[in-house]
Amino acid sequence: MEQAASCPSGRCRDGALLIGIVRSDGTVGYLGGPVEVDAEWVATAQQGRDPETRFRFSEPCAQGTCRHWGGESCTLVDRVVGLGLEPTTDASLPRCGIRRTCVWFAQRGRDACLVCPQVIHTRA
Repeated sequence: MEQAASCPSGRCRDGALLIGIVRSDGTVGYLGGPVEVDAEWVATAQQGRDPETRFRFSEPCAQGTCRHWGGESCTLVDRVVGLGLEPTTDASLPRCGIRRTCVWFAQRGRDACLVCPQVIHTRA
């Protein structure tokens, strides 16, 4: 059975996957593998600053119901890659627990992976 596409810019909510922690330099350090968070973890994480500014989450890609979806692709990753950010790593890809299902990787390949650690989810 094929897994659903994963969004690497998810929200902190019950059932989301924790995939990284925002470091003091503002980049994401990825966990060895995704960890599913439950309602209790979410409640604890919501104490203090927004969890999305401290952690990186993944959820199933919402496609047409997401404000970043345009036609048949994610416009957010296109915008991020288009910013021309310098990769935060050498030429090797960062360790990532969702790459094989990641919609950003499927869409933009290594270019998405190299700038992904610089993306911090913020609430609009």
